[in-house]
Amino acid sequence: MLRLSWFQFTLLNSILITLLNFNLFIFVYKNLQSFWLTLAFIIAYFSLVHSIFSLIFVKYLTKFLSIFFIISSCLSAYFMYFYGILIDSDMVQNIAQTDIKEIKDLLNLNLFFMLFIALALSVLILKIRIETGGGS
Repeated sequence: MLRLSWFQFTLLNSILITLLNFNLFIFVYKNLQSFWLTLAFIIAYFSLVHSIFSLIFVKYLTKFLSIFFIISSCLSAYFMYFYGILIDSDMVQNIAQTDIKEIKDLLNLNLFFMLFIALALSVLILKIRIETGGGS
């Protein structure tokens, strides 16, 4: 069983979520045309994600929230990469209004591969023992 401190677990989650948003960073780079501004954006994004995770990853919700965010990020990364979209509030509304026919049209081998990766990461998360720093 893999053992990580709470900080290491939170840091690795933040790095993974940041990496899964590579399409956002490509979009930002194309619009800003500046490596340094894009790098500053990536660092700010990572810092924001890590700050949020540090606040919401509490003892009994850490693994559940981690799995939720990783599956959500894998799916959104898939749709951003293969369909060239950015996820916003309109996209979330479209997801809620999708019917069975549209869902069948979206199912393909790439989506199942991404779901497999997300589920493999979820199993890994469940096997990790998170050590908290509490004690004497």
